[in-house]
Amino acid sequence: GSSQETLLRTLMIENARLRRDLKRRQANDSPFAERSRSSLVELQSVPARILSRSGLPDSLRELMIDAGQGKGIRRSELVVQGDGILLDVGAKDTVRAGDRVVDGLAVIGRIDKTAQWVSLVQPISAKGFKARARILRIANDEAHFGATGMLEGLGTGECSLTGIAHTEAVAIGDQVVSVDVNGVDGPVLTFGQVVKADFLAGGQWDVRVKPVVNFDEASDVQVLCWELRA
Repeated sequence: GSSQETLLRTLMIENARLRRDLKRRQANDSPFAERSRSSLVELQSVPARILSRSGLPDSLRELMIDAGQGKGIRRSELVVQGDGILLDVGAKDTVRAGDRVVDGLAVIGRIDKTAQWVSLVQPISAKGFKARARILRIANDEAHFGATGMLEGLGTGECSLTGIAHTEAVAIGDQVVSVDVNGVDGPVLTFGQVVKADFLAGGQWDVRVKPVVNFDEASDVQVLCWELRA
């Protein structure tokens, strides 16, 4: 079933990540440098619910302003402007602009703006979204990391993966996964799947990526935040 396929893919990705980390540490003269740096922070998952897919409704805006003013909170801290997806978490939940928004291990966007109680999300397929990403190929029941490039939203429901040299292996069906989480090395998260791979005249691949999760089908998500260890 689909749940078994998802579990198998997750296990393959985790196995590939462990192999990558082992090779990196074996080749690194200072294998504890990354470990000591990452030990200072801890990845937290903040559960969130989608309130709206078209920004902040007027009725909710007025309700929040009334409630916030009674507590002495400024209007600018209560509302967010924009037409994106609205979540029911904000600054009070330690959510910040740039944090990844995920559904399980799949990235569906990042926090664009925050207010006291709500946040606005930029989907990965939206124009302006950019993140470092790498190819992950699953073959013969094994997962292998490939080239790294820049994932960019096209505003059409798809993304492009740029900066992949023509000498690298890319194929339709390859997974596109994260290089880091909010700029820090962390778990491997999935962006989507390669649906088109053609050569460009400049010696690079023209790679199109379909997000693995559709925001229209999601309701409960998580926001990933790095926190300093106590």
